[in-house]
Amino acid sequence: MKKWLIGIGEVLLVSTLFGGVMMQGFYWDVPAGGTWWDTMKSKAYELRYMEGGYGINRIWFPPASKGQTGATSMGYDPHDYYDLGQYYQDGTTETRFGSQAELKSAIATFKGYGVSCMADIVPNHRSGGASEYNPYTGGNTWTDFRNVASGKAMWQYSAFHPNNIHSADEGTFAGFPDVCHNQTFVMDDLKAWMNWLKDSANAGFDSWRYDYVKGYGGWVVQQLNSATSPTFSVGECWDGSVSVLDSWVSASGTSVFDFALYYTLRDICNNTSGGGYLPNVFNTGMSYAAKNPLRAVTFVGNHDTDEITTDKMMAYAFILTYQGYPCIWWKDYYNYGLATGGGAGTSSGNGIKKLVWVREKLGGGSPNIEILKSDDGDLIIYGSKGSSTSAPGYIVAINDSPSSWKSAQVTTGNSYLKGQTLVAYAWSSTVSGQNYQPASVSCSSTGVVTVSAPPRGYAVYSISTNGTSGTTTNTNTTATTTVKATYDVGYGNTMYIRGSVAPLSWDKGIAMTWTTGNVWTWSTTQIPAGTTFEYKVLINDTTWSDGANYVGTGGQTMSITPTFNGNFYDTMDVITQNWVVSGYTGAGKWHNYNYMARAYGCTTESIMTLKWSLAKVTNAKTVTLAFKRQVTGLDSGEYLAVDVYNGTSWVQVASFTGTLSLANVSYNVTQYKNANFKVRFRTKMSSTSEYSYVDNVSVAVSF
Repeated sequence: MKKWLIGIGEVLLVSTLFGGVMMQGFYWDVPAGGTWWDTMKSKAYELRYMEGGYGINRIWFPPASKGQTGATSMGYDPHDYYDLGQYYQDGTTETRFGSQAELKSAIATFKGYGVSCMADIVPNHRSGGASEYNPYTGGNTWTDFRNVASGKAMWQYSAFHPNNIHSADEGTFAGFPDVCHNQTFVMDDLKAWMNWLKDSANAGFDSWRYDYVKGYGGWVVQQLNSATSPTFSVGECWDGSVSVLDSWVSASGTSVFDFALYYTLRDICNNTSGGGYLPNVFNTGMSYAAKNPLRAVTFVGNHDTDEITTDKMMAYAFILTYQGYPCIWWKDYYNYGLATGGGAGTSSGNGIKKLVWVREKLGGGSPNIEILKSDDGDLIIYGSKGSSTSAPGYIVAINDSPSSWKSAQVTTGNSYLKGQTLVAYAWSSTVSGQNYQPASVSCSSTGVVTVSAPPRGYAVYSISTNGTSGTTTNTNTTATTTVKATYDVGYGNTMYIRGSVAPLSWDKGIAMTWTTGNVWTWSTTQIPAGTTFEYKVLINDTTWSDGANYVGTGGQTMSITPTFNGNFYDTMDVITQNWVVSGYTGAGKWHNYNYMARAYGCTTESIMTLKWSLAKVTNAKTVTLAFKRQVTGLDSGEYLAVDVYNGTSWVQVASFTGTLSLANVSYNVTQYKNANFKVRFRTKMSSTSEYSYVDNVSVAVSF
């Protein structure tokens, strides 16, 4: 899936955090013996290309650091953060999962196929420290971590509760020493470690899953993300309350696992008599995906909870065709046989693989949902609206009845389905004799169509001209694919390329090679001949070329002449060009400083406002504001703040104080989209030795 980067009169396709399908790459007590990283690596190609060339775009790794219980640890008892299986301690060199070298190899393999790799971060507690006298308890505690082999994050009792700051935070876990994130050195160490994990020389992770977020404030996640700039992050807020999940998302600024929907689906699927109420999945009080799909990570089982014991494919059919970011579980896919089964027997339309193909191929990777029927406790019908003839969308029917097929006439607003014959591409039923492909149906020119689903099962329909989805195998023949981009990027700059097919990815670019005539060239033999792919070129892997994605074909040479005039991406080198300064008029007001915007000594508020209204955000699905910021010496009552205009008033989305080094930050501001969307920065300080800096402002949206 893609997102558009707003330009001044242009839009641009780039990768998004919210499209695609994730997989949890482990389960509790995976085989010990140091082989799991290799097992994951061996499945990378299969998972990236599950069905018809489509598969996952992110995989979640278990906690990689050495745990106190050594070779048997699942990683949730972290001892030495920096030991990824390269030091002998806790009775072993390798972790339960393998060595650091094997971890790096697994990550590199997945990323080579364009799959992001998510680390499981356990910041609430540590384990395995030595006993020491603790003046805050009056006795001994297991809080002396000066014994770690890496020699890093060597904490003692003051890093944990109780200490000189306070006696407790939001929660403790299982009696482990409870980390105090209010200690500056603790947060500095965690930030340094997570940035270390991002480096491919050490691991190469690019996104974070935060464990047990009820144990610490949402501000902890916000600060760790701000310091480490992950491509995506999600928190384990284990609570079935939508309001609790929403409050945590607001506090942390990141995504959350949708436990509310999980429990709703559990109660429906486990009620084999059909007594569950299917429309509950659309209820914003029982499904966070229904309330806030851009922040909901949906799932139907994980390493902690596997409570959907019957008809689990009904749950997978829902999360893989509905809004939100779905997460498949390794144990469901491999151990329980749901990759191609799950009904009463197997057939070509059954299983997770086919549903992933439906979502990614027919739905374009991020379904735009219309609810078509929600007034029957045993039958729901909804669809993805479609975005093109190649991604026309679909209609889904899920039937909770214990024994009978159910049908209903609905009217779709999806213009790509109107006047077409619709085929059932995916289906399943656990009722004996009922697990077969439903008949094709006709959709009228006005969108009226009758669809059916088998008992305790589902069916997914779309236009028949898509043909069969097939299964992609590795048929790559040695062929050279070459892209040549002619453009003068200026002295000291480099052209990069990103794209949709490995070894390209939308998350990180590959440097191209300069040749005479300002021609930048990139070649590969890894893209199969005849494979269609999309790509874009960037200057310094930050500034995207104008217009829509280029389309290439494996085994061919493509020559392009990109332009770089239309993007809304401001380096702040000429501040008066795109911004208006108001408020404080002294010498320290916002001005150009070494290609950044700087303000100093603004004793009253100085405001810098974007001249243009970015009206193209009005119909966007997501809107993300990003920029670099730095503040120096801002005390109480002093600040650097950023606001967006919601159509009637300014809304503050962030504020920074103290001393913060230069870092990229981003904020989801979708809820404020309007036809007069604007951005501004405000700052105030009391001394000429205090500063605020802003750089590289961008606005990105997805449709």
